Amino acid sequence: MMVEQIRTRSLFHLEMELRQAIHLVGDDGATRLIYCSEGGRFEGERLRGRILPVTGDWVNLRDKDMDIDVRVQMETDDGASIFLNYSASQKLEELPTRVLVDGKPRLIGPDQFRVAPTFETSDPRYQWLSRTTVLGIGTRTRRGAICDFVELF
Repeated sequence: MMVEQIRTRSLFHLEMELRQAIHLVGDDGATRLIYCSEGGRFEGERLRGRILPVTGDWVNLRDKDMDIDVRVQMETDDGASIFLNYSASQKLEELPTRVLVDGKPRLIGPDQFRVAPTFETSDPRYQWLSRTTVLGIGTRTRRGAICDFVELF
């Protein structure tokens, strides 16, 4: 059986600024970091807008494992409200991995993450997002995170 090649196209680029983390240590010994957003932007051919400051990033660290849970409230430049959510787990000692993005090789290192987000909106202009398979490749930065999202078709 031959597997059809998966094609991608850019959906949007997201840049999010985060405040300094709230640092907690749980009873289970895991370190929890909670980051609140200071805002940001997303830009793509079919949607663009701003990240609202009700956005947050919850990180659990245990041994060499990191789990993230990110919830982003987006507002498009034309007034639509879109909720973006993704979770990811990774080993902090991961070696770089080579992947193809838009047909071009890209090295994904341990400071980067890969996600499969979900979207929710009541705006009929953007409900296609909830039926679209999307992958994101992100990088943590000093001030927050950047992530490129691509649509699979």
